[in-house]
Amino acid sequence: MLRHLAGHQDSIQSSDFAPSSDCLASGSWDKTIHIWKPSTRSLLVQLKGHVTWVKSIAFSPDELQLASIGYSRMVNVWDCNTGKCIETLKGALDVAHTCTFTPDGKLLLVSGVAE
Repeated sequence: MLRHLAGHQDSIQSSDFAPSSDCLASGSWDKTIHIWKPSTRSLLVQLKGHVTWVKSIAFSPDELQLASIGYSRMVNVWDCNTGKCIETLKGALDVAHTCTFTPDGKLLLVSGVAE
């Protein structure tokens, strides 16, 4: 079933379903992340803080956090309930491409290129 979720001001670059599938996150060229409840098509929270477009996002297994990578190489970790950025990681990679949490949620894996 195809559904349209209106809210971003530009194209969506990345998306991720929460492990329970009750929430969907979308990262956009508009530099924001939206967390949605797909069943009602409602926007739960908007995350702002990237200075460039959002290229990768990933929910933690417990769904309490969301990691995101901006084109600026900045990796943010967000509190899904408050919408606040709780951690910013920089420096290990020249270009970061994707992020994912380990199954136990204790580590965040960021892949990319280090020169």
